Amino acid sequence: MEALQKFLEKWLMPIASKVEKQRHLQSIKDGMIGVIPFIVVGSM
Repeated sequence: MEALQKFLEKWLMPIASKVEKQRHLQSIKDGMIGVIPFIVVGSM
């Protein structure tokens, strides 16, 4: 399990941090986070 974690930290974290810094993707992420409560309530 530790090997998997080290692999993810080495290869995926740099890519994820670059993607996270992009403005348009941040706004999509924030919008989805804001809509999740409505989705949960609507599914009930």
